[in-house]
Amino acid sequence: LMAGEGVVMLEGMRRVPLVRPYLGLPVEAARGIETTARAVLTIENLASFHDAARHPQAADVLLLYTGGMPSPAWRAAFGNMLADLEPETCLHHWGDIDVGGFRIAAQLAAIVRQRAMVLAPWLMSPVVLPVEILEHAHVPTSAERDAMVESARKAGWDEVADALYERPIKLEQEMILPLLPSRD
Repeated sequence: LMAGEGVVMLEGMRRVPLVRPYLGLPVEAARGIETTARAVLTIENLASFHDAARHPQAADVLLLYTGGMPSPAWRAAFGNMLADLEPETCLHHWGDIDVGGFRIAAQLAAIVRQRAMVLAPWLMSPVVLPVEILEHAHVPTSAERDAMVESARKAGWDEVADALYERPIKLEQEMILPLLPSRD
């Protein structure tokens, strides 16, 4: 699933325009993308993707639903799309603040690094979340905290890793209202 403005290139040189609120395609068929978006946001959870796709600023950002841990086919399609983006495109990932969410982030960051780009966290650090949201967070075990911190570091997110170590939280992505990155 993807949302935003642009055209997806499919196998056989077919071109499919993105439609509102979002478009679903077989991931194996996606070969690339043409978009004017200056920001890309990968989203782990379906409910959060739906909310983000309906956001008033959704046309300004290319939203990609990972379906949880992205499959090898999804990761290949993502790599192909990254190759088509302008080098100054801002790349972000938004997922659960838990062990799985940070493992997904580390996987995506590795793909992004292969393209000499950087993946930034989006709404995944306790220091950027409003206090009223943090009230719904759970405290992870020390093993969970350490695994989250390790994956955040693998993603290249040292500031997030430090914040999680100092204020360990677990929070489902669906608890956070969507706020989208700007084109800048």
